Amino acid sequence: MGLTDPNMAFDIDTQVIAHYPLRIIVAKTHPWANRSGVYFRELANQNFIGLSSNYLHNQILQQLIKQNQIGLNTIYRSPAVAVVKALVAKNLGVSYLTSLAINDDDQVVALPLLDANQPDFILAAATRQNHLMTAKEELLWEILTKNKRN
Repeated sequence: MGLTDPNMAFDIDTQVIAHYPLRIIVAKTHPWANRSGVYFRELANQNFIGLSSNYLHNQILQQLIKQNQIGLNTIYRSPAVAVVKALVAKNLGVSYLTSLAINDDDQVVALPLLDANQPDFILAAATRQNHLMTAKEELLWEILTKNKRN
């Protein structure tokens, strides 16, 4: 599961598998494409292409909007990460994705945020403490938590 904070409810065990930084993505032809990073506040002057509300990215985005006291000019929201990347690649706007969702084949440039204290996208395995795992579930838990990447 994706998290911003690995400390969930008291009756849930979580094991962090990996941390992935969040990135601003722009088209290869965007004026920012050759920059080494951007400040979140700079997004206020850009057309923004976002993910639909069921993504964790939106919680993080709202936190950063509040923290930076800006508004975004959101021109489109999509339930599909691939659609967001395709629209950004056509230089219709910029977006905000975890590095886990960005591939070398994507026609976008991923820029780090230069602001201090940026949240990470945390990939974690989770289970209820009172859940009795089957042998297959225990094997999956072992595989997921054994190969942690931080």
